Amino acid sequence: MQNELSKIKVFIPVQILHGNLFPFPYRPYFERIKEAGIDGVKLLLTKYVITHAEELAREAHEHGLEVRFHRWWPTFTTGWHNWLVTPFFFPQLGFARVDEVLPYNFNHPTVLSTYDAESFFEYGQLGTYALMQPACTGQRGQVVPFRLVLDQIRWRNLRIVFDIGHWLQYHFWPEQVPDDASFGILHDILSAYFSIFQKYICELHVYGVDTFTATGMNRWPDDPGRIHVFSLLADIAKRGWRGPITYEVAPSLIKKDPGRLRTLREFTDHTFK
Repeated sequence: MQNELSKIKVFIPVQILHGNLFPFPYRPYFERIKEAGIDGVKLLLTKYVITHAEELAREAHEHGLEVRFHRWWPTFTTGWHNWLVTPFFFPQLGFARVDEVLPYNFNHPTVLSTYDAESFFEYGQLGTYALMQPACTGQRGQVVPFRLVLDQIRWRNLRIVFDIGHWLQYHFWPEQVPDDASFGILHDILSAYFSIFQKYICELHVYGVDTFTATGMNRWPDDPGRIHVFSLLADIAKRGWRGPITYEVAPSLIKKDPGRLRTLREFTDHTFK
């Protein structure tokens, strides 16, 4: 599938949590992202974004950016805080189906995730606009076992997002990534999965780019597992990948340090030339 694209397209998520009562200025984010040579944005489907989806898509297109959307999380966090925060940002406590809340004739690529078995029904409802991101971040006890997700990918011929962070977490789920797992082992696990499922992958997603060190070492904030991301992407490039890549950075970084975005653009062009 990735060979359908003639060049590497780079997307940056603009995942901002804010209320639905007042307009939020996305334009400065779009401007910084475009100035850095980035090709598109990925917007998190909060209540505000759902209500203003077409308007935001037009605004992004005016800046020469492609637009993709990402389904909201089923819960924001755990415990009592979840019941206060999640309804403020996301539809119906986070458990509504995405096809029930999107505008009529919504036709933008949208990333779903394997929060529960309902996710595969959502994928079917969105049809050609759906991308599936395997992730084990839903309610414990409802997350689809990784083995079944891999079967569904093959059986349904799913178009998937290969999220480096979530895929590694899913491999070890329900345990955490081991403290003593070496860089080489984690690299080999991800490289093997990519090789096996490459024909289903339509997008790479690199999580936590704002935590990169100068050597390209990435430590995810929610587990002790580490991987040399630059080395992994170089390996993926050698396997012929030329499809889109999303680099997940903190929204504050987009406005405060646009030079980091330009560095990601330059690294991508150099690695996937």
